[in-house]
Amino acid sequence: MKVYYDASIWERQSSHKINEKPGIKQWVNWRFNYLGKEYIIPCIYRFNKGIVMDIIQPLEERAIQEFKEKYKCLDEEELSVFEEEQIERDRPYKQVKLEKIWINEECIDGGWGSTGATYLAGYNEEERLLTVRESYSKHLQDYDSFHFQRIRISYPKIKRDKNRRKHFGRGQRIEHLKFTTRSEYRNTSIGESFTLSKENPRYEMTFVHPITAKKTSVIF
Repeated sequence: MKVYYDASIWERQSSHKINEKPGIKQWVNWRFNYLGKEYIIPCIYRFNKGIVMDIIQPLEERAIQEFKEKYKCLDEEELSVFEEEQIERDRPYKQVKLEKIWINEECIDGGWGSTGATYLAGYNEEERLLTVRESYSKHLQDYDSFHFQRIRISYPKIKRDKNRRKHFGRGQRIEHLKFTTRSEYRNTSIGESFTLSKENPRYEMTFVHPITAKKTSVIF
């Protein structure tokens, strides 16, 4: 699988092949946990301008079926904000949302792009994802479905001297890679609703925080 300096999973026009070289593949086989789910970075691709990083999330058939069964009766056009957030939270496949990245201990705070797609066996077998599956077959041999994410990360735009070019050159191995993810916010339904009117202009709501157990009262 040839990978070019692009965040897109899908094949671009032939200008890539004419004017650009594919990246140099560097196997890393890095596994990590994000929001309770396992992810794999099989390899990264090195370029003069930056790197491209592929992230795979293997999907168990049981988790996919449980998700479909739980929400099969919901009408997408009538979902509340809370229901939409609950579905997103329960979805078995999730994008990794980056906040900061360090390459060879150099902090890169921004300057990346990302795309993602999900391969569901027997349902969404996009040809390009079949190529991904074949390329990373060693990591997906025990799974029929997976979520795939490709991230393009640009090197810092700084004045480059000879040492800097060597440090971030296309042929230079990445010896150190680290990233942090964005904070994940969750809303919890209090389970109350009310209407204010001239006859009832005041309402007091009391609830317990689901994590801290702190009791709070709010007056409307």
